[in-house]
Amino acid sequence: MREKSINSSDFIGKVFGRLTVTECSEKRGKRGEILWKCFCSCGNAAEVPQTDLLRGNTVSCGCKKRENNQNIYRQLRLVDGTCIDFLEKRKTRKDNRTGKIGVSLYGERYRANITLQGKRYYLGTFDSLEEAVEERKRAEEELHGAFLKAYYDRKKEEQSEARAIASGK
Repeated sequence: MREKSINSSDFIGKVFGRLTVTECSEKRGKRGEILWKCFCSCGNAAEVPQTDLLRGNTVSCGCKKRENNQNIYRQLRLVDGTCIDFLEKRKTRKDNRTGKIGVSLYGERYRANITLQGKRYYLGTFDSLEEAVEERKRAEEELHGAFLKAYYDRKKEEQSEARAIASGK
């Protein structure tokens, strides 16, 4: 689909999210589309394809994405480099061919792994999927379970101390 020719005077000064169009760039995008020089509300400049502005695909110089990532990171409960939320709400990856967390196909056998605090533990290779899943679950209880128990025990203790301070004891 060919891009409609837009008069630059109609586009200059328009606001798209945090971006204000300042002028037409002499450069063209990867697909030959018109690029517009924009000024972001954070103070940075960006050159953005016209189609991205019109469709709402680009609304900032990248500052909004950075802010969103920081907000997500602040909401996660991290302890010693491990995310409690990920341990509690694990999901199977889309590319996992076994359908089981921490178990992958290794040739004609099944390999079980588990990761905690950035360290991967190799649990072994097994002839059957059931054996690999059983070993993975045992390791989850041992490693993740102990970690989560320590986290919640410490959190409960901190809450008790805070209540004691608040009540003046």
